[in-house]
Amino acid sequence: MKYFASYFSNTFAKYFMKWQLGFIVTVPCMYLFTDILQWPHWATVIAFNAAGSFIFWPIDSFIFRKDE
Repeated sequence: MKYFASYFSNTFAKYFMKWQLGFIVTVPCMYLFTDILQWPHWATVIAFNAAGSFIFWPIDSFIFRKDE
């Protein structure tokens, strides 16, 4: 039961919102790389994952920092 209680924490709420914001990164990247630049899908997936990692690294660091 303790496992399910973790879903009602502030950390999970921040993490959930971060995942929702991932849509804002994914859609423009998919459009740019697939439709405009005509990259193959495998290259597009690698590129938008790379873009997401650069954008969300500071956010993840904030969410999962240890309170001192």
